[in-house]
Amino acid sequence: MSYCRWSSNNSMCDVYVYEDVAGGWTTHVAAKRRVLPPIPSLPLGRVPNRIWALWERRVRSLSLRLIPVRPIGLPYDGCSFTDSTPSACADRLESLRDMGYRVPLYAIDALREEDQETTMTDIIAERDRLRKALSFYADASRYDGPNQRLHEPDEWSDAAGLSTYRLDVTRDNGTIARQALREENDVHI
Repeated sequence: MSYCRWSSNNSMCDVYVYEDVAGGWTTHVAAKRRVLPPIPSLPLGRVPNRIWALWERRVRSLSLRLIPVRPIGLPYDGCSFTDSTPSACADRLESLRDMGYRVPLYAIDALREEDQETTMTDIIAERDRLRKALSFYADASRYDGPNQRLHEPDEWSDAAGLSTYRLDVTRDNGTIARQALREENDVHI
């Protein structure tokens, strides 16, 4: 999905920004820009399709070809960047905008919004993972007593290579885990 293209804002945008299929958020900075804005597009749907197509093919495309382009003359002309998060990409776009590149504000806003959605998704996934672990340890029937092996090994200790945590190291038969689950249910994250 792209957040903005060089054709955005009536072809007056200096960046092309998209979520990369290889991972991350990629920004390509233009090396040149038009010295004047081209003739704008007609609003699609407000004029007959035949007139709109004629306008785009003839009038607008001619203005795009006739308006000269010049080097932008800023430090990152022609550069590309890949950021690991939408927030980092938004920060980069703000930095480029502060330098004088034409960056649409709506692209920065969309990246900030996506970062908030990603963060909330990560929080919910972590909450669910912790709830599952607490539920496992809260079950008193799994214990033989303090520092005794659990009847069933847990997936979290095995994944981390920590076989010692397969013991009832809390010496409470799951009391702390049950208490944490009760408190978590009261909070409703």
